[in-house]
Amino acid sequence: MSLFKKIFSSQKKESLDKGLEKTKTTFFSKLSKAVAGKS
Repeated sequence: MSLFKKIFSSQKKESLDKGLEKTKTTFFSKLSKAVAGKS
């Protein structure tokens, strides 16, 4: 977690928000695929 904090703290707030949004989208996409694959 500290690694992410170091990376994010060196970025602007806008890029952090965009990156976080992209990460969430990718995460939920993978999660939904994993759930769909199991069921």
